[in-house]
Amino acid sequence: MESPPKRIRLTEPADPNDEEEKEERQRLMEQVRKDPWRLRYATAKLRGDRQFLLKALSFSGEALEFATKDLQDDPEVVLAAVKKDSKMMSYASDRLRCDPDFMKEAVRQHWTALKYGSKVVRSDRSVILEAVRQHGMALQLASVELRADPEIVYEAVKNDGDAFAYAHEALRGERVLALRAVRNVQAAQEYARPRSLCREPSFLAAQRSHLALPGDCAPIVSVDVEADPRDASKLQCTGSLLSGATVTCVLPRQGTIKELADALWKGFSTTREMPHWVHMIFVNQDEALSPFDAIRPISEVLSN
Repeated sequence: MESPPKRIRLTEPADPNDEEEKEERQRLMEQVRKDPWRLRYATAKLRGDRQFLLKALSFSGEALEFATKDLQDDPEVVLAAVKKDSKMMSYASDRLRCDPDFMKEAVRQHWTALKYGSKVVRSDRSVILEAVRQHGMALQLASVELRADPEIVYEAVKNDGDAFAYAHEALRGERVLALRAVRNVQAAQEYARPRSLCREPSFLAAQRSHLALPGDCAPIVSVDVEADPRDASKLQCTGSLLSGATVTCVLPRQGTIKELADALWKGFSTTREMPHWVHMIFVNQDEALSPFDAIRPISEVLSN
C-alpha cells in the first residue's frame, strides 16, 4: 500500500531561501497535479497557502475540498474551483452561497453552480436572470415566484425550449412563450397548457412562418404594398432591408401574411445569407407583424 507523502512543516510565510522546503512544495504540487486528493496530507498551513491552492486549482477544482475555511470563503479561490467543476460550490462558505453578487459570477462560470446557492439566492431575480441567460434549464432551480416571471421564462425558453416544462402553470398558456419554446424544441409543445394550444391553426401557421418574435435579433423588412398594375386581383409587394436591398413579389389579394413573409424571405435568401426569421413591418404602420398574424390575409391587415 502506498504510504502518504511526508507532511510539510511550512512556516508562514514560506522562506524563499529554504531549498528543502521548496523541493517539498514542488514534490507535493506534482502529486496534486496527478491526484488532487493528495492535498489532504498537507499541513493546514499549506492548505491555507493561497498561491499554492490557486495553482492546485488550475489542475483540478477538487482541491477546494481540502482548503482551509478562510480560503473556502475567498471569492477568487472558489470561482477558480467552480470554473473547473461546478460541484465544488458545495465546499464554498455559507456566506458566499448566500451572496447574490458572488453567485452571479459563479453561474457565469457554469449555470449548475446555482444548485448550491441558498434559497435567498434562488429567489434573487438578478441571479436567476443571469443563470437562464447562460442556460435555459437553470429555470428549474428558480423559486416558484420567479418561474412565473415572464421575462425570466422568456430568456430561459429562448435558450432551451425544454425549459418551458419548468415555467409556472400560469405562463404555459402564453402563446408567445409557447411558440418560442416550440421553435427551439419541437417536443416543448407537450408542456403547453392546454395542449390543444399548439394545434390551433394560428399557432401552427406562426410556427411555420419566417416571422420573428418580439425581442428576436432579426433583420427588419419594410414592406410596401400596392395593386398590381397588370392584374387588379393581385398585390405587388416590395420588401426592403435597411441595407437598401429590395425584393418584389406578386401575390393574390387574399394571400396571407405567411405567404408574403415566405416569398420575401426566399427572395432575399437567393442573394445573401438570411436568418430563419425576420421582423416584417408595413410602410405607414407602427408595429412589426406578429407570427400570429401569419394566417391572416394581407388585405385584412392593411385595412386595420
